[in-house]
Amino acid sequence: MRERVSAILAAVMLCVVALAAQTPAPAAPPTGAAPAGPPQGPPPKPKNLKILPEDIDHDQLIAIMRGFSGALGVRCTHCHVGQESDPRSMDFASDDKDEKKTSREMLKMTEAINADYIKKISGDDPDANVMCTTCHRGQKHPPRPLDAVLSDAVAKEGVDAAVAKYKQLRSESLEAGIYDFRDTTLLSVARRLREEKKADQSLAMVKSTVDLFPNSANAAAALGMALLDSGDRAGAKTQFDRALQIDPKNGMAQQGLKRLDAPAPPKP
Repeated sequence: MRERVSAILAAVMLCVVALAAQTPAPAAPPTGAAPAGPPQGPPPKPKNLKILPEDIDHDQLIAIMRGFSGALGVRCTHCHVGQESDPRSMDFASDDKDEKKTSREMLKMTEAINADYIKKISGDDPDANVMCTTCHRGQKHPPRPLDAVLSDAVAKEGVDAAVAKYKQLRSESLEAGIYDFRDTTLLSVARRLREEKKADQSLAMVKSTVDLFPNSANAAAALGMALLDSGDRAGAKTQFDRALQIDPKNGMAQQGLKRLDAPAPPKP
């Protein structure tokens, strides 16, 4: 049991270190300011710890809690009973909040993933760990994949609205790491539309992807495929050739050129 708890602590502390590296150092006290007074006795011993060890160091416990807070973008009162504005009201031992119970289950789940699966395939790679921030990315609830968000936007308002949503989110949260803004996300939306037999919308989405990623071989090749499906063989060849100029080994473009060279199937 102690080894499993240590594995949990190791994964959590990785998250804490990563978040701490992004947090600016506290400002120095003003010149002439009185030094902080001595600590008023030892910190109280934590109560009702069921996953973390009961004898955990106080500073380590605080660091872990701050790691949780940063990974989910929440404050103490998300899991604990009390008022944020009144530290004396905090009842950290209480189990009255479902969020606290959920956090325990999430800790056990994370440890099981790391110990029972990740470790078996990654060896001793210290970076191969699932952490809170792996899924939450600073959000209270793990964000939906961006291609799902954009697919919903297409269904409700059309391709132009989905592309506008993509640009808005990229402008607002590119550096936050919440979403995957690569060309593959937009191409995934186009692929879904194609599978749903919405060829016109799929083609429009691929064209928008090319506009946003003019140097993407995959986007050019995907546009070639969409044009080929629409019957525009000349336009398809242009895009396949352009894709191969960007990436001579692009498999989709090579496949597309083979389709163009193959004899047309006989008409029924």
